[in-house]
Amino acid sequence: MSHPYYPTDLDIVNYVPNDKSQVELLLTFGTLVVCLSSVLFRWTHSPFRLIWFVLCGLLHCGFELYWLLNLGRIASQNDLLAQLWKEYGKGDSRYMVVDKQLILLESLTIFVYGPLCFITAYLILTKSNRQYFFQLTVSLCHLLSCTQYFLTELPQAIHCDPHPFYFWVYLVAFNAPWVIVPLLCLVQSYQHIHQAFDHARIKNE
Repeated sequence: MSHPYYPTDLDIVNYVPNDKSQVELLLTFGTLVVCLSSVLFRWTHSPFRLIWFVLCGLLHCGFELYWLLNLGRIASQNDLLAQLWKEYGKGDSRYMVVDKQLILLESLTIFVYGPLCFITAYLILTKSNRQYFFQLTVSLCHLLSCTQYFLTELPQAIHCDPHPFYFWVYLVAFNAPWVIVPLLCLVQSYQHIHQAFDHARIKNE
């Protein structure tokens, strides 16, 4: 069976079309994010940071781990997570095949960055002074990973559907938060760490 991915000669074995529409999948994913965010919002004095790191942890250790465990088979499956991946694959078809660069990037994300996100979220929740060190570390990891991801696909974007929607929304907009938010977190972390050193210096004078 033919598939909707680019390049069109990509060898995808046993492709099965989604039985849910694009709108259904995007609404389902968006609803899950909103519901989880609304619960976490009440838990801490820094709700947006907590929400960010919990969501990142779940995506890395849940959604992306599913991809790794089902490597090369997702195109033939039709559970919800497989359908979400097949929909996102229109923005980057490398997720539909076995791509060594993606396996390396995603393995780091799943087994290193994901747990660090949960640790950071816990430290935020408990108001630990260590939260800014971990926030700085995870944010640098996210920036590095996202930069490498874009460098392996841009500017040609040969694995992306040529329709502007898939390039600007799926490939660019869906990944942009892992550039924008980490940059903001880096600035905040630097400010707090710098203040801590200043207070320690003044105290010792």
